[in-house]
Amino acid sequence: MASNPKFKEIEESVTARWNSSKDKIFQTTQFDSKKPLFSWLEGPPTANAPPAIHHVEVRVFKDVFMRYKHMKGFSVPRQGGWDTHGLPVEVQVEKKLGLKHKKDVIEYGIPKFIEECKKDVWTFIEDWNRNTEKLGFWLDLDSAYVTLKTPYMESEWWALKEIYKKGLLYKGHKVVPYCPRCETPLSSHEVALGYEDVKEKTITIKFQLKDEEAKILAWTTTPWTLPGNVSLAVNANLDYCYVKDKSFPEETFIVAKDRVKRHFDNPEIIKTVKGKALVGKHYVPLFDYFPDLEKAYFIMAADYVTTEEGTGIVHQASAYGEIDYEENKKHDVTFIHPVEKDGSFSEVVRDFKGIFVKDADPLIIEKLEKEGKLFVTFDYTHSYPFCWRCKSPLLYYAMDSWFIKVSQIVPDLLKLNNQIRWYPDHIKNGRFGNWLEGAKDWALSRNKFWGTPLNIWVCDNPDCQNMESIGSIKELEEKSGKSGIDDLHLTTVDALKWKCQKCGGTMSRTPEVIDTWFDSGSAPFAQFHYPFENKALFEKRFPYDWIVEAIDQTRGWFYTLHVISTILFNKPAYKSCTVAGLLVDDSGEKMSKSKGNIISPDDVFGKYGIDATRLAMCSFPLGNPVRFGDSVFQENITPFLTILFNSYAFSSRKLVKKTLEGNEKVAVEDRWILSRLNSTIETVSKNLESHAYNECVFAFGDFVMNDLSRWYIKLVRDRDDEFVGRVLFEVFEKLMRLLAPFTPYLADYHYHKITGRDVHFESWPKAGKRDETLEADMNDIRDFITAVFNARDKSGVGVRWPLPKLIVEIDDKDMKDSVKKLKHLILEQTNVKELEIGRHDYSIEIKPDYRGLGKEFGQETADAIGVINANKAKIEAGLKKGVSEWTFGKFNILRAHLSITKHVHEGMMLTEFEKGLVFLDLNSTEELEAEGFTREVTRRAQALRKEAGLEKEDRIKLYVSTPYPMLKVDEIKAKVGADEIAVGKTLPKLEHRFAFKIKDFEFEIGF
Repeated sequence: MASNPKFKEIEESVTARWNSSKDKIFQTTQFDSKKPLFSWLEGPPTANAPPAIHHVEVRVFKDVFMRYKHMKGFSVPRQGGWDTHGLPVEVQVEKKLGLKHKKDVIEYGIPKFIEECKKDVWTFIEDWNRNTEKLGFWLDLDSAYVTLKTPYMESEWWALKEIYKKGLLYKGHKVVPYCPRCETPLSSHEVALGYEDVKEKTITIKFQLKDEEAKILAWTTTPWTLPGNVSLAVNANLDYCYVKDKSFPEETFIVAKDRVKRHFDNPEIIKTVKGKALVGKHYVPLFDYFPDLEKAYFIMAADYVTTEEGTGIVHQASAYGEIDYEENKKHDVTFIHPVEKDGSFSEVVRDFKGIFVKDADPLIIEKLEKEGKLFVTFDYTHSYPFCWRCKSPLLYYAMDSWFIKVSQIVPDLLKLNNQIRWYPDHIKNGRFGNWLEGAKDWALSRNKFWGTPLNIWVCDNPDCQNMESIGSIKELEEKSGKSGIDDLHLTTVDALKWKCQKCGGTMSRTPEVIDTWFDSGSAPFAQFHYPFENKALFEKRFPYDWIVEAIDQTRGWFYTLHVISTILFNKPAYKSCTVAGLLVDDSGEKMSKSKGNIISPDDVFGKYGIDATRLAMCSFPLGNPVRFGDSVFQENITPFLTILFNSYAFSSRKLVKKTLEGNEKVAVEDRWILSRLNSTIETVSKNLESHAYNECVFAFGDFVMNDLSRWYIKLVRDRDDEFVGRVLFEVFEKLMRLLAPFTPYLADYHYHKITGRDVHFESWPKAGKRDETLEADMNDIRDFITAVFNARDKSGVGVRWPLPKLIVEIDDKDMKDSVKKLKHLILEQTNVKELEIGRHDYSIEIKPDYRGLGKEFGQETADAIGVINANKAKIEAGLKKGVSEWTFGKFNILRAHLSITKHVHEGMMLTEFEKGLVFLDLNSTEELEAEGFTREVTRRAQALRKEAGLEKEDRIKLYVSTPYPMLKVDEIKAKVGADEIAVGKTLPKLEHRFAFKIKDFEFEIGF
């Protein structure tokens, strides 16, 4: 029996067989019109970095469920996909070329840069393909959809034109999340991918009112926005106090009443006014960078102002806050924007010109402090957004951008979400539903180069502003007069212009590309080049039956799929969605390339094996963070696979390759293991359908490790009849089909040995009839037998030594029935000759539990102890009847208040289990002793045969030397495959021999 199976060799042998069946495997990934369809959509990865272990998780889920559905008789087309545009690629190429800013890209040459991006996308494609194949993820990569291909992009243009025609695509000047490193706006769902907790300086500033000697205090976490300050906001209905404090003898401050104590140690309140009394007052600007603004530097009322943080007064900079922008726009405040596209201050901010705004924070604080305008500063930890790809801090930045009016379709998004089945279910109205409820307009455009160009042409006449959305190559050719267009990237389409039909001006494409998440969100239709071709195929697949990715995609791919499909088709893009938890490192950090905490899949595959890695991924509940490390393998996965392998190694010697007909009179243990097999098939099938993969792993782990290995094999170890071989064949044949989606290598390896066929082309096992009563009976007696073994351990009498009798005291009727029905198994397993259900005398030693009594009775503990000692006879009688509570006067005594020890007379051993007591008779006889000695000699002779490398059919002549006179020679002879046994005082010269001692007798055996 192999205690350490060589999983790598198994993988290699199975891979070789798969390589010889590539055509057959390929067919499983293709659409088969003869079968019912199960449609799945790949969430496309980007191949410009190697796959890491956190990519493996959902790829395992995909393969597990699709293998299962294929075995259930469905056609499961499995087409791969690649995401190829956008920031991930641009940032990588910029680093490779040493380009630090957008102007560097322009100087390098946009056509050359785009060509580099096209190449870079595929830098690690071989690694991804190899990982896919190694993982056993059967996927059609030859016809994978690719977002950079012209047909795919043309379908996106069709979609964008449809959105434009519906009035949902518009250009607006707004404050948007902006990456100064990439010089492009981001969408809200992209921002959600990049938050990190940071500790920064937060400051409270003094703004001097113009017409009175008072300074209004405002708080900000972003000092860099202060040069852009244009107004202050208060809540008209809140109370505000004019405050003096001896720490500031010359100054009077204005702060919200609720925040006075937070800012002053010894406040003297001069007067209290409502916020509306402050509205309209003007203040002196902090900086003199904009001396002649037409309308600015005054206090306005705003409902969003609260007193939860800060001072109850908010500093507003129109260009750097979404709410600030809207509030100032309502009050017609003059707009200023002193920050350049690269995130540095413009020349108007002369003190900090050219300095990146976040780097300028300490310099701004220092200047304000020198000028007496700083009230207080302190460290503040808060969640701050960073670019999800380059990790630069994001700014909220006012600029022109193109938007999809998602806010207008929120009711539709919510309605269609109700049609989707989410696993786990709480995602539906929780993380995803909440995100939909607060959905903002999608900032679609990117001021970058590598992406699908926005298909809007705009007239260059400022008085005309005619716009046209182009929805196909045919339309583009007709408009531009150029034929043979086969590429839609910037280098092609930016050169195409035509005459404006309204004013005669020139129509030129708006320079932006679109968010790469629109690319991946268009996959449902764009992979088919819909609507230009494959309409019927798309309509057959759509909406997709199932998708799966990690939980971060609730604000990424799941979201963009849902938005685009809602607008275009008024249908959800997918009927069901499985959400995996993020793999995190030992410190709980999300694994990512930028953090340097990723793990190579090959390292894990090499250390533990591919099947083990797959099982590990399936061992955790969906949606929760997964701390992926060695412990999951060492505690659960490796023991399971090793026990499975060794169980097969034992069973393979007994297997009879003939299925049961269903009418044989098999033994009770055979009926039980088959019932447990059927229960396991039911459990795994049910949990697979609900994507509870961890419950599947637990179910077949419990079956293999507890039912099969630790119980059934123990029961049939000495059986050699045909029925046990046929039962084992049925168990392993169905078990390997059950395991096939999870452990494709090991399952196929064993299945091929058993049947000569490949398991992955077989059907899913069907559950036969269960005997739930028998399963319950067997569970009962397993607990009972464990109690007998405990009694043997306590007495020091090993299980190989037969004992005359055991008595079991049980009140539970079901347990009694179980013991009666399976009495023969109990006696066999415990090596006891007789079993009696009844009672046996025992005494109970009762002592007060002083700690428990002290907690309950306090100062009356001594009296309670006295009551217990005075009533020990009543308590003992009650305990023997199952009573657990007694009342003596005012004292209510519980079982937990007592320390109880049970005693039996010498020659007996008492132990307890959940449903009763076991009394084990330890009084042996000469006959029983002879049985024990015979068993021990037999065991050692079998071990010597194994050490000598003998097979079962090899016969021996066994020599035994011992002074013990009562060995049962014929029994030993039958069990160890001996034609003859010679017992004498000494052994002749033999090749194999072994000396040992049993109790007080010396033995030596050999052959």
